[in-house]
Amino acid sequence: MYKTVFVKPGNKGWGVGLTLTPTEKMNKVVSVTGGGIHPVAQQIADLTGGIACDGFKNQIPEDETLCAVIDCGGTARIGVYPMKRIPTVDILPSSPSGPLSKHITEDIFVSGVRPEDVALVEHSDLEERQMAAIDHAHKSDAASAAATEKIVTKQEGRESDEEFKERYSKLKENHAEQQAKKDSFLVRFSRGIGGVMSTFYQSGRDAVDMLLKNIIPFMAFISMIVGIINYTGIGDWLAKVLSPLAGSLPGMIVLSLVCSIPILSPILGPGAVISQVI
Repeated sequence: MYKTVFVKPGNKGWGVGLTLTPTEKMNKVVSVTGGGIHPVAQQIADLTGGIACDGFKNQIPEDETLCAVIDCGGTARIGVYPMKRIPTVDILPSSPSGPLSKHITEDIFVSGVRPEDVALVEHSDLEERQMAAIDHAHKSDAASAAATEKIVTKQEGRESDEEFKERYSKLKENHAEQQAKKDSFLVRFSRGIGGVMSTFYQSGRDAVDMLLKNIIPFMAFISMIVGIINYTGIGDWLAKVLSPLAGSLPGMIVLSLVCSIPILSPILGPGAVISQVI
């Protein structure tokens, strides 16, 4: 019996979360994270009763893929699975970017996910979580291929919650032992470097985005206002009226009050234009 999980965005992650429910045909959790099966992919597989697969070693059909777990910081790979309408879980706190960014939407993508961000969904609040996530995960009628790298034994029929919890705890212990043996120093090192580079890349992208959307338009606005004031002669009038105030403490207080007037502040850029004129 398969279970439903809700994958929420992690710290500084993007998206509203995904609700994942496997079926007999669509039950593979594909891990594309630099080799091996990532703990997030294994957590999703363990909780849902699905099968975690290494995407680099196995070719998983799209109609059998429940979701894809990636570690892309914002290049081409981040949009490959969303373009195919496959629910995508990014372990890095990435946002839509790259040449395929138009395909990355909240109903199909979530980022910054850690193993603790994956939780079982009870039937009572399933509808509420689905309303928040708006999950449009694809469904297909194609024939199911043989299971590859079967880590979680497929359960047929119904099982009680106690049996499921007992099976999950055993599988979690076995996976921890296998993962400790399987993860080499090179794999851990590459994941660490990938995380650092992704953080730098995201920081640079945020800085450029802030520069283009806020700083440069504000500079252009102030330059235009200063040019209009100087061209119309208002600047000379302001200089004659306000220059005497700039030479004393009471005058500076009056200037600060003028610059803080609610009507003038948004227009003058909190005194920037007046200071240029004076």
